[in-house]
Amino acid sequence: MKYFIDTNLIIDLIEKKAKDNCKDKIIELKNKLKDSDNEFFINRLVIVETLRNTSLKKTKIYQKLKDTLEAFTQIDITPEIYEQAIDLSRLCRSKGVVLKGSCEAIDFIHFITAKFYDLELLSCDKDFAKIDEVYQK
Repeated sequence: MKYFIDTNLIIDLIEKKAKDNCKDKIIELKNKLKDSDNEFFINRLVIVETLRNTSLKKTKIYQKLKDTLEAFTQIDITPEIYEQAIDLSRLCRSKGVVLKGSCEAIDFIHFITAKFYDLELLSCDKDFAKIDEVYQK
């Protein structure tokens, strides 16, 4: 299988402080990582999101995060992905779908990136279920 890994799973995996709603997803990710037939992908935004929140004082965690990110295959965010993310975001807003957090635009980019490359999205962000519901319709 081929998977796109969302930022929250990478951070929780490395920092080992997953919230209750993410613990099952972390276990699922660890099991998938053990299977050599699986392939894992991220985009550059996952890298930015992951590393930007790491305190300057946490150099060991920062390096571990960088090493972990380098283990995944990086895929490009194409102009078509940006356009589809914008269209889906606008459609969701027109349907009254509101996402939590200040980085909702990035969630749309991650979602469409996974769809564009035909990857299963692994995340514990419940907003992706809302996006997928609109996307499926």
